[in-house]
Amino acid sequence: MKSNKNNYLFLLISFIYSFSVIAQTTFNWTGYSSNSASWNPSVNFNVTTATAGGGVFDRRESGSSGTSAISGTSGDQAQNCGTYTGLRLEMSGSGNGSGTGVWDNSITVTINFPNIVIAPVTFNIYDITETFYYDGSNYYVYYQDKATINALDNASSPVIPTVTISGAIDNTTSGNSRVLTANSVNGACANQAVSVGTAGQQIKQITIVYLSQDPPTHCPAPAGSPVRYGVSQYQYIFISPITVSGLLPVELLSFTGKCDANKKIFEWATASETNNDYFTIEKSKYGLEFEKLGEIKGAGNSSTQKNYKTEFTEEDEYYYYRLKQTDFDGKFSYSNIVHVNCFQNYYDGASLSPNPATDEINIHFESATNANVEYTITDIFGRTLKQEAKAQSGNVFSIDTKQLPKGVYFFRLKQEDGLNSFPALRFIKQ
Repeated sequence: MKSNKNNYLFLLISFIYSFSVIAQTTFNWTGYSSNSASWNPSVNFNVTTATAGGGVFDRRESGSSGTSAISGTSGDQAQNCGTYTGLRLEMSGSGNGSGTGVWDNSITVTINFPNIVIAPVTFNIYDITETFYYDGSNYYVYYQDKATINALDNASSPVIPTVTISGAIDNTTSGNSRVLTANSVNGACANQAVSVGTAGQQIKQITIVYLSQDPPTHCPAPAGSPVRYGVSQYQYIFISPITVSGLLPVELLSFTGKCDANKKIFEWATASETNNDYFTIEKSKYGLEFEKLGEIKGAGNSSTQKNYKTEFTEEDEYYYYRLKQTDFDGKFSYSNIVHVNCFQNYYDGASLSPNPATDEINIHFESATNANVEYTITDIFGRTLKQEAKAQSGNVFSIDTKQLPKGVYFFRLKQEDGLNSFPALRFIKQ
């Protein structure tokens, strides 16, 4: 029988997939320029800060040079607590001298992860505290620290953080925010351990708002007098370095393969890339051992969608392909395997479909006689897995393939009168 070389099986397989995760990573505040409204040290981590309300503000990294214009202290100093590492948020001066004006000052820090990070995301907040003034008869609140924390996952859905409390802190929720409010001076040097997201969840943003609780709670001021004492005094909290459980080096949106005459065309798209040096297309005849087919340069770092396309002409019959992604440091990951078959799944006189198959294959053949037929299905090692004689009935019949494991198989058909013997047809069981 002659093969019909003008006919090909066009197969397109695609998937949504992320290459394996880069291990735990910590983002330090080192390099933050004091009082900067924005800071972007890498494609994985950027920060915006903003102030609101009355008063004076100072945002300072613990290792930065210089001192605060409010307290006159360096960036690693905490009130009555020694030193810390991280970003210090300091403010003072809201309200008025009579104690009747509201304390409406606040500092907002928004932490963005453009390439998405893997939860849990953890950090500490230090020095959430409350201070009183005693006038000889009564106590009034100097200030009462409050921090709200909220987050968004990769679908922009809210994620409410959890906090392990130390010291006298009110730990509550309000809407989608975690709220920490000081209720005693004893909370001054305590560490509030914050965790965002469940294991494996993808997080893209965390927002921390530092403000004064107003009106103060737990306030011992006498009835009829202002609950506040004049203008709020300088106060601050620290945000420690941020640790994420992992980074997605390359977020793969799709990977496809198809045939065009004797060419195999591969296309893929990434939503983001981190430290990505290059991609390698690898090939295999039977999906077991792979070898290099070609190499394509990656985008390095990117937070926008990138599209790739390449094509190859092969003389040999290869059917399984995968994408290998390699970082600049030599680490690599693999995609799922796709199947592309550019060779015909029928010859003159016989055809097999569907291919790939799942539950059954349908056989159609042409014959000038009414002789019964016998078919055989073998694996790639030549072992016979199914064999059966069938009475001819319209030159069409089906074969149950549910019990066959996933893999590559060969179908052979012959007529019992010996007049027709058809070439083997290769098919895939998924």
